[in-house]
Amino acid sequence: PDMLANRMSITLTVLLTLVSASGARPPVIESVPYPTLYDNYGKLMVFFVASVVGIANLFGFASCWGMYRGSGKGSSNTAADYFDSDLQLTISSLADQWWCEEGPMNTSNLDFMVLVTTFVFLIVVHVSILVWSQIHRFTTLLKVKHAVDAPDESYGPYSRLVMCRHGQFELVGRGDFLGCVTHVRLFPGTRCFWRIWRCVWTIGRGFLRAVCCCGCSRSSREWRQKKLDGFHPLDSRRLLAEATRRVQDRLIATPQLTNFPITLSPSDVVRVLDVGSGEVGFYSYWLDNVTTRICAEGVHEKKLKYDQGQTFVDLFVTNSEGPAKMANEIIARFNLKPKPKRFTSFMTYATAASPTSALGALEDCGSPRSTLATGKDNVESLLGAFASGIRQAGASASDVHMMGSAVVSGLRQAGAGGSDHLPGTIDEDLPAMPPMAPSRKATGLGETLEKMTTLLVCLTGSNRQMLRDDEEGRRQLDAFIKAVNEKIAAYELECVVYCPRDTDEAMYELCATEWIVQHGDLDVSQFRLDRAQRTLKGGREDASVSLQEVLHEFASLRADPDLRWAYRQARKSTVDEAETGSMRSTFSQNGGFDGVTCAAFYRQFERNTILMRSLIRSRLFTGVLSAGSGSSQVTLVRADATDGSQVHSIPLGNRTPLTGMKITSGHEEVLFSSQMPQTRQKARELLCGPGPVKETRPAWTEAGAVDPKRLQLWKELVSACATEKGFPITKRGLFVGISAVFYAAQEAGCDDRLMEASAFLQRLEQRRHELLLDAGKNHGRPLANLTLVVALVETVLHPSALIVCKRQWKVGGDGEDDAPADFIATWTLGLYLKHSGALAVSRDMEDDDV
Repeated sequence: PDMLANRMSITLTVLLTLVSASGARPPVIESVPYPTLYDNYGKLMVFFVASVVGIANLFGFASCWGMYRGSGKGSSNTAADYFDSDLQLTISSLADQWWCEEGPMNTSNLDFMVLVTTFVFLIVVHVSILVWSQIHRFTTLLKVKHAVDAPDESYGPYSRLVMCRHGQFELVGRGDFLGCVTHVRLFPGTRCFWRIWRCVWTIGRGFLRAVCCCGCSRSSREWRQKKLDGFHPLDSRRLLAEATRRVQDRLIATPQLTNFPITLSPSDVVRVLDVGSGEVGFYSYWLDNVTTRICAEGVHEKKLKYDQGQTFVDLFVTNSEGPAKMANEIIARFNLKPKPKRFTSFMTYATAASPTSALGALEDCGSPRSTLATGKDNVESLLGAFASGIRQAGASASDVHMMGSAVVSGLRQAGAGGSDHLPGTIDEDLPAMPPMAPSRKATGLGETLEKMTTLLVCLTGSNRQMLRDDEEGRRQLDAFIKAVNEKIAAYELECVVYCPRDTDEAMYELCATEWIVQHGDLDVSQFRLDRAQRTLKGGREDASVSLQEVLHEFASLRADPDLRWAYRQARKSTVDEAETGSMRSTFSQNGGFDGVTCAAFYRQFERNTILMRSLIRSRLFTGVLSAGSGSSQVTLVRADATDGSQVHSIPLGNRTPLTGMKITSGHEEVLFSSQMPQTRQKARELLCGPGPVKETRPAWTEAGAVDPKRLQLWKELVSACATEKGFPITKRGLFVGISAVFYAAQEAGCDDRLMEASAFLQRLEQRRHELLLDAGKNHGRPLANLTLVVALVETVLHPSALIVCKRQWKVGGDGEDDAPADFIATWTLGLYLKHSGALAVSRDMEDDDV
């Protein structure tokens, strides 16, 4: 016991071994930036050896010393110490004699107890780590399952999470939580482990309620929610049931709002009302049948802005004159003309028992008696159109025969076109005529034949929140749409409500922006192919390359026609140089070249602006920054898969600090959520008064002065919300700013130009400072918008990233007879491109032209 040097040397050796083992992490977690369970285990072992074992050695030396030292007899350092003749040791007064006596395994009782303590400690630690590891596995897997299944609107008996075991994929039931966690268990007995875990958790929670004060219990609950993001695996069944109920309530309340309501085709003219929080845009999109170019209207007209302090609901939905105002705006802005009257029911024909009624039915089609009697061609045309229409509407052969017989009989008695020219009835021998297309709904006997053109009324921003959460607001909207449809029925136009989610809106914006970047008038004069883009033949520019290799290497550009053009131009220039230059003899001996050099192709590539834009879109374009009146989005593109891109959105727009609004579930989930403490604190300070939060209040008005402190608080609110919502940070590449981001750049005088993010922010800050100094004018909304964009750009973009803010883009104009068309990179254009199929038709025609 008294050999302290030997004891401490052994302890030091074990300690150094543990430190060395703890510092060498396994390859799987070598680059993980945070401490793992492996690291904590190493620290715990080091602590135990350094504290328990080291202190036990020191205690043994101080308590039991003097072995084999006869000089210790009767000469203790302390009067209380005494020499034990049996043990031949001096016993300290601090310890009992038993600790120094010989115990099991030929050691002192003190050493044996330390050994037992060490073994017990190791067993407890390893069992605890095994249990904790299994809990961590269960929690992580069930959290992923909840994130996948909770928002699923088309849920079924199986989970969206597919498990893989031994190379075989397995489906898991949506409510089979034990079956799900069985795939990641570390030891058998999952059901028993789950019950013991639930029992311990319940007892611990009850103990905390019993012995802790309210503040302590609340702090523990808030820490647990923050640690687990409001999710606990033992509550997973209840949380999934609550999420399912919310999805069902939302689908029952708004079945027609969040699902795209119609099917579009390339031949359709798509009219869209973009109803935002502060204005309404009127857009039309179609595919030109002759040139197969995508066309648009409404990009030059100014949007319909609301009166100051008013919303779409105040101005139109709840206003008694709102339907008439909106109908007049629709008719004027879309330049609608009344349609001629058509027959409205097949029942007229089905009940045509007399010649007079049958003839009157055809007159309802717009054919007077004088016209019916003009000749055989006219009569056959009318009968053919009539037959085609009722067949398309779903009438049976017997119905067609019965109705047609009555009509023909009436025409015979009226002498229309001469009785010799009339068939006995309507059958398949009649001339094929353009059908009378049925309406958007399934048409049967007794239903309308008129084709109603759809006008999409798309509600975004705060309108979207209102419709999702306010049942009374949805009822008022239905009444408003019905009244508007009655007023525009003569124009064969029907309003259909569509309420895209914020993520859908961002994806549509990304689709539109990608198309415009590739086909628009983006200035690419300052871009050149760098070495990273010159990848043909492993970067060897003097090597010969074939057309197939070029198309394969640049397939992501989706510009095969222009690649073929560039290759032909490069081949032509190579042949011309070979025939006239120093390569003439070589060219003649080889009889020509099988390909062109990479350098020659790169030169033609850089001269083609479409190819350079395609390259920028494919390899440099990173995403879209957009903001509106009630929300802001950042969408990051992923190579070759826009549907899988990252979409980030926050319910903050440039009108958020200017108008008061009711607190909806969307605001509660973000602005006033306990999981986002910084956002919650700043939102309450800026937008709410003291007391319960039921609605927000304006932080400042558009016409009044703006307090710099409140403006700074608005910036901090946007930054905190974007950060806590997991927005990407310091991203590089090319970003396109649209909607409110464009208006901020326009206000700062840096729109329509490509800039680095640092220079862009400098211009915005400079303009914001100028508006703050000019306190005599109405700068409330420009300051709110500038501050919003500054906060977004500072959070998302790296200072060296590139950004271009452009509203109107010119597309086309490459040919002599091809005049450029104006487009706006708005989400409504992306909706048309994604759902109409016009983009595929336009691409196919471009390939055919080349």
